This record gives sequence, structure tokens and C-alpha cells, in this order.
Amino acid sequence: MRGADVLSPEVRALAKEYDHITKQMFQLPDEMDMVLEMASAYRTNTEIQIAQDRIYGDGTTEFVGRAIEALYKK
Repeated sequence: MRGADVLSPEVRALAKEYDHITKQMFQLPDEMDMVLEMASAYRTNTEIQIAQDRIYGDGTTEFVGRAIEALYKK
């Protein structure tokens, strides 16, 4: 879905799933702060981008960060 509009229903559904899994995995009552911190790192940390993009394709990590941030925008 990389390159799709982060506000599209399909991308938002995937971001919501990521959010839900994170909440379950870490047993957090409110995962928003942690997930937004991870999204910021996905967008700005080149080491994370290089490692994950090697697996998922160039630009995927930054895209996931933007999609997660878009989910939380009011």
C-alpha cells in the first residue's frame, strides 16, 4: 500500500490493526503515546528505515510512520 493516500480507508484500516496489536502486545490502557513515538522514529530515524526498508521495500517505513500519525490526527 506504500504510496497510497494515508487517509484512505484501506490504509487507515491497516493502521488501526497495527494500533490494536500494539495495545494487546504491550498490555497498555492507552497506546497512543508509544505508537506515536514509534511512528516518529519510523519517519525520522534512518537506521530504522534502512533496516526495515531492506525487508519491506524502500520508503515503507516512512510511509507506515505517516499512516500511523494520520490515524491519530483529529
